[in-house]
Amino acid sequence: MSPSRATALTACLLAALFAGCSSGGGGGSTPPPIAPSQHQLSIQVSGAGTVQSTPSGTSFADGMQVSLLATPAQGSSFFGWTGDLSGNSNPISFTISRDMDIGASFAASSAQAPVGSFSWNGGPGQAQGLGSLDVGFSDTSSQNPSAWQWSFGDGSSSNQQHPSHIFAPGLYTVSLTASNSFGAGTPAVHTEIVSVSHPTLGSPYWYANRSFSPATLAAPSSGDADWAQQVFQLTNSERSGAGGSPLQWDAEASRAAQAHAFDMAGRDYFDHDTPEGWSFVDRLSMTGASGFSGGGENIAWGYSSPAAAVQGWKNSPGHWANMTNSSYTHIGIGVDRDARIYVQVFLRR
Repeated sequence: MSPSRATALTACLLAALFAGCSSGGGGGSTPPPIAPSQHQLSIQVSGAGTVQSTPSGTSFADGMQVSLLATPAQGSSFFGWTGDLSGNSNPISFTISRDMDIGASFAASSAQAPVGSFSWNGGPGQAQGLGSLDVGFSDTSSQNPSAWQWSFGDGSSSNQQHPSHIFAPGLYTVSLTASNSFGAGTPAVHTEIVSVSHPTLGSPYWYANRSFSPATLAAPSSGDADWAQQVFQLTNSERSGAGGSPLQWDAEASRAAQAHAFDMAGRDYFDHDTPEGWSFVDRLSMTGASGFSGGGENIAWGYSSPAAAVQGWKNSPGHWANMTNSSYTHIGIGVDRDARIYVQVFLRR
């Protein structure tokens, strides 16, 4: 029998095994029904959701068990049975009876590799204990993955579906590669940045290369420094116009102000307190300032120039009160020019 004739006969057997069928071509006569003991049939669901029969199936008769085999991620209906065969490695069995109409229909989406995805409960900048952060990760990948490979960015890994990991202070790139029997897919790797802050040393965004070792505070760019000097001069000009004395530039206050400007830009927030709850007084202490008896802070975001930022503070009663407070003697300025973030830290020394 030619391959084409074998295929045509198989399709007919799947549609109505005991009803008889034409072999096709030239309008030939319908052959008489074949006794059940002579029928050969094997049904299988392929990875693409099609029905296949083997050329030399198993002979069966009334009462014989026949199995439907399926690869993962195939949904199908068979003899009134409907179900999801995803991940199923066991055949679905049924029993042949003389009057049974043997047929199978399939409503299967194309089998796919997973698209990697995950969530985590740490949140940027949250810290516990002495700076370590215990983060729980949840796999949210699609297409029923059966294998997971996590890289936590610090040399550690896991093959659990929902792992947890303790991070030391630092900045980490965490990746998940999810796969199933169809592969790892594109894109199978999902990556997020985990930032772990230290309650003594502060945020990674305060430091050069975002590293606590060596603990060197990040320096402003020349553009940042130029705008900080403009804010300093404009502030003293406004104080003079209001009858006040000029403020002295303070390197320690500037370190704290610059660290806060970088941190707000890097972690995408705008507040006097960091996500950990550190105030400007905490930041002064954490960046090494000492010898002051009082102070205040102004912050601004979105202004296109130092002049616009200072004018914005001047138009706000609370900010203007800080700028003209006669008890303050020193000031530090921090600017992230790219993010349009400005910080003033006032001190009484």
